[in-house]
Amino acid sequence: MRKILISLLSMAMLGAGALGFAACSDDEDTSSEIASSISNEDSSSNEEIEEVIGSKGLEYALSKDGTYYIVSGIGTCTDTDISIPSTYNALPVTSIGDDAFQHYKCSKLISIEIPNSITSIGDDAFENCTALTEIKYNATECADLSDNKSVFARAGKNGEGIKVTIGENVKKIPAYLFYNADYITSVEFKEGSVCESIGDDAFYGCSSLTSVGIPDLVTSVGFSAFENCTALTEIKYNATECEHFYSSVFDNAGESGVGIKVTIGANVKKLPVRLFYGDYITSVEFEEGSVCESIGDDAFYGCNNLMSVEIPDS
Repeated sequence: MRKILISLLSMAMLGAGALGFAACSDDEDTSSEIASSISNEDSSSNEEIEEVIGSKGLEYALSKDGTYYIVSGIGTCTDTDISIPSTYNALPVTSIGDDAFQHYKCSKLISIEIPNSITSIGDDAFENCTALTEIKYNATECADLSDNKSVFARAGKNGEGIKVTIGENVKKIPAYLFYNADYITSVEFKEGSVCESIGDDAFYGCSSLTSVGIPDLVTSVGFSAFENCTALTEIKYNATECEHFYSSVFDNAGESGVGIKVTIGANVKKLPVRLFYGDYITSVEFEEGSVCESIGDDAFYGCNNLMSVEIPDS
């Protein structure tokens, strides 16, 4: 019995020693990882995070200054519903590169979610993603895009249209974001939207777009923002005190439809200059309880198909 006890005690001591050695080795490994800017251990740790907050297998490029990542391609990702993570390898993902998801790479892509961390989107990033049906856009303050470049050109052409959802924390829609995105059919700003501006040509040429709502806090809508949205039939205008509404915002909007119905939200205090400067508006309705106090110069100039409008008491 004594021999057995001694043997057991010896084994226990050896086991404890082994554990202590393993712990020391782990500490040394951890120090090595901290000293290394990008290590294999680091990468696999972040890949696990990506599985939760974004699609796995996307291709990234580290910025020249080593402070952020750019999504450069689909890589080995096989998801049809892709969510771009806001971080990768403990650094922010702030950019989507030129041609990153372009046509032949992503012909089966059905939906894309763009995170709040994105501050720039490259030319033709989603061009010819022909199966696309949904865009979830959450980039809070993305920079304006290149003049006349089409990030989503021909995206969704093999489907039944693209639904765009703008996250509630998005402060601006950058210029040219959805320029000539022919197959967008609806744009929805989430409840509680803090969006303040819609950039020049943001939805120019969205020829399948049938309805759009301008949220409460918008104070500026850029040149030609909805020009040539020829299928437009409904505008829900809720911007309470918009100051800058540039001419040609709705030029040729509704041209191929049956006319545009405009609804002015009850909390709208003023209609800015040249708000609905155009031909195809057929009706204007102020919601019950309207607090509108002023209608700007040329607000309905050239609305040749407008049959009647009732000015509210306020």
